[in-house]
Amino acid sequence: MNRLSKYRTELYGFSILWIMIFHGNAICDVVYFHRFPVLKVVDRLIGWGNMGVEVFILLAGIGAYYSFTANSDILSFYKKRAKRIYLPIMLICWPYWIWQLATGAINVKKFLMDISLMKFWITGDQQIWFVSAIVVFYLLYPLIHKLFSWRGFWVEENSDGAAAGIRKFSRLIELLVIIFMFIFCVYKFLPNYYKLVEIGLNRLPIFVLGVWLGPIVRNNSDQKLESIPFLFLITLFGFYLLWIKETKGIYKRQLYELMGTPLTIILALIADKAGKIIKAIFRFFGQMSLECYLAHIIIIRLNKAGFFFPYSAGGAKKYLILMCISIAVAYAAFLIQKLLKHSNPAAGSAVKA
Repeated sequence: MNRLSKYRTELYGFSILWIMIFHGNAICDVVYFHRFPVLKVVDRLIGWGNMGVEVFILLAGIGAYYSFTANSDILSFYKKRAKRIYLPIMLICWPYWIWQLATGAINVKKFLMDISLMKFWITGDQQIWFVSAIVVFYLLYPLIHKLFSWRGFWVEENSDGAAAGIRKFSRLIELLVIIFMFIFCVYKFLPNYYKLVEIGLNRLPIFVLGVWLGPIVRNNSDQKLESIPFLFLITLFGFYLLWIKETKGIYKRQLYELMGTPLTIILALIADKAGKIIKAIFRFFGQMSLECYLAHIIIIRLNKAGFFFPYSAGGAKKYLILMCISIAVAYAAFLIQKLLKHSNPAAGSAVKA
């Protein structure tokens, strides 16, 4: 089995922990290693934690391919994705949104936009932008699959040789060029809207790249998937560019996308060599990665509203406590879903999807 498929859960776990620590640094202005110059590299790596989203979305694209090829019924695909997303939303986010509605913090219109998960695409609100983005990507998946099918990609997924590889790569490039042209048109002609949604819109190419990798991950060995020195060079070059100059806007997202795939594969190789305890920790967080993401966003919001600590910049210890609370909430939601799975076996695959 390919390492990228074998350790997908562990990679989800690594990504969500990286994102959560990054949010502590960016949102709460937590000081980790600023005082120790020798650890500046670690601090900078934490500052690049939003790249964990690229890993997450790449894996989501691969997972969508796996799910759709196992059962190509579009309605069934949508149901599985909806249940996997909406169950944690209902358990974690709905109580918070209902509380906001009851206290007058939001009105009925905003509440309906929240529960529809489309608020980000309508207003640019980034409360749970990642979920809003991935919902749209999943909705687009049958079309993406059809576009690849139209170009004969899936028919040749088991074919070998340089010519077949070039054809597959050219079809990926064709689709990515179309997507980048669309993004650039939004950037150029709807600049105000682009500023609102660029954090999600610019992640569509990495999702498509994950879909493209799906059959390669499923059918090929690691030797066919990776060239370790080449991947290392791409990733090292990307980190170097980020180090010497803080790129911004559309170019920064594209740099993250360039680094997302080799970084994910390198992490899979590292996971293969990691000890059992490390794997178990990442697997624990990986199986409830969405719950962790939602819980820590909501807990941070509640903290800003004065629920836990008086909100102020700084404070690593406070944020670590908030992380522990978030993990506890996420695990409780995860256990509730497991109970629902046992009480309704038909829901089991939805919780795992």
